[in-house]
Amino acid sequence: MPFENPYKSKILDFQDFVFTHDQSSLYQGNWNEKIFKNTNPIKLEIGSGYGDFMMSYSKNYDHCNFIGLDFRIKRSFFLAKKLESLKNDSLPYFDFRFLVVNAENLNQYFGPQEISEVFYFFPDPWPKKRHHRRRLFQKKFLMNLHPLLREGAKVWVKTDDDSYYQWMLDEVQKSNEIFKIFFQTENIYQESHFIEERNFLCQFPTKFEKLFLEQSKTIKALGIVKI
Repeated sequence: MPFENPYKSKILDFQDFVFTHDQSSLYQGNWNEKIFKNTNPIKLEIGSGYGDFMMSYSKNYDHCNFIGLDFRIKRSFFLAKKLESLKNDSLPYFDFRFLVVNAENLNQYFGPQEISEVFYFFPDPWPKKRHHRRRLFQKKFLMNLHPLLREGAKVWVKTDDDSYYQWMLDEVQKSNEIFKIFFQTENIYQESHFIEERNFLCQFPTKFEKLFLEQSKTIKALGIVKI
């Protein structure tokens, strides 16, 4: 008998703000019109994890529509429970949604120029060479993401992994006809030139980021912009 993830049905308890694959595809290109009911810019976080950044950002930036996503069902369930607690706060609760989907299929969930900004923090680095093909951040992904972004949209990335950081730089170079790097650093917490970018990226550390800092790991960061 095939294994059935018990959290797959539990996640449906939060369907007023959590969307599965089938549900998400119904609103492709129409998130503002059909779900948010406003014209605010859509900000997307890929791999929301434990929700630290998503919840902090949503509390502090109330003139945008925030969409977080993650494909891990169990982790998404516990994040949904955290998000539900915001219902009783004096916050623009329905300014955010959460998708339980795979980021490789973004073009099934969003339409042309629907996304204004992207956050991609501490993705799985897949360190073994034979697993590098599983890394999300590569030219194919960037080519699929590009038409979904508004003109001049920014993509922000943070990682503790040296290899993946260099990989990302190489993949952007391969995609230099559609994206350009406007900011990069090998240690965002000691960055002395990009002050505005540093302050923004250090404002809401994720759970993994706090753990890496405790381990004295340096946090690499990258900013690219659609051209």
